[in-house]
Amino acid sequence: MKRRAQAEEDNSDKYLAEYEKAMPAARMEGLDHELVSEFVKKMDAKPEETNEILVQMELAGYDGKLLKPTGLGMLLFGVRPQALYPNAVVRATWRKDGQVRKVVTIEGPLLKQTKQLFHWFEELMPSHIDRSKVERGTVYDYPLDVVRELSINAIVHRDYEMKGAPVYFEINDDAIVIKSPGLPEPPLTLKQISSFTAPSYSRNPIIMYVLDKFDQVEQRGLGFETVRELPKKGIPLPEVTYEEPYVVITLPFNSKASSAGQIGLTAEEQQAYDYIRINEPITRSDIEKLLGVDNKKAVRILNKLIGKGLVESDGRSRGVTYSVSGQFSGQSVSKK
Repeated sequence: MKRRAQAEEDNSDKYLAEYEKAMPAARMEGLDHELVSEFVKKMDAKPEETNEILVQMELAGYDGKLLKPTGLGMLLFGVRPQALYPNAVVRATWRKDGQVRKVVTIEGPLLKQTKQLFHWFEELMPSHIDRSKVERGTVYDYPLDVVRELSINAIVHRDYEMKGAPVYFEINDDAIVIKSPGLPEPPLTLKQISSFTAPSYSRNPIIMYVLDKFDQVEQRGLGFETVRELPKKGIPLPEVTYEEPYVVITLPFNSKASSAGQIGLTAEEQQAYDYIRINEPITRSDIEKLLGVDNKKAVRILNKLIGKGLVESDGRSRGVTYSVSGQFSGQSVSKK
């Protein structure tokens, strides 16, 4: 991180974020030592190297002569990190038939928060029994790997310096809604997040690294591939908005529940729109191949998307291409 490099160059911690510094009010005894020991093993280090590993990973540092956890150390491994970071929680809500049925606040170290959240949404996600096979099994109404990917991203990549802003997670009759504090860290843009083309990059690389060691996060830039595959399964792409101070990702269960569906797009038109979102700029022939339709129908679909203000064209005749309208670049669709 640039702040860390500047701090080392000037031999000063004035450039560091609060959570990167050794915490005067914290003690090493305040860490969950079972989690710490597990992490040290995953680093192929010996128990006697624990303090050295923590210092090297910026999870601990010296406050004068005393070794203290840093804010990052407390967030990841602290027994009660919310004593220092009351915003580092997930507030989860389940709504059924428009009524709040269950509310929970998920606390503790980030390494345990993720597991608690996974258990919570697996328990409450809409599902049905698959009787098409000899061995019956539970099939969830929304792919759990996508929910897992986007919810873990909300925890890992959020802005922990933004006080008073927790992560929000909601399951309702129409969609799953995830709210994460802070705009994407430059050079990432909201448009890259909206099209699910963002490269692997985090404002919190140490948190990302540690969670990867525990097999809870994807660091190889492959995570969004699961999201981009949704239209092939007949599920709309998630919608991305920024509602200060939150990046809001809405995962509609079906085309009717999506914003595009609510403004009158058919499932076929929704599929074309989602394809443009993740592949822009595209041509008319791309839509023909995608949907298996002829020239005239592809033109009708594209013209409707243009008429709704979702898509714009560029060029003339055979050279025309289609992209998401600047009005909706990096945003979800608004009703018209």
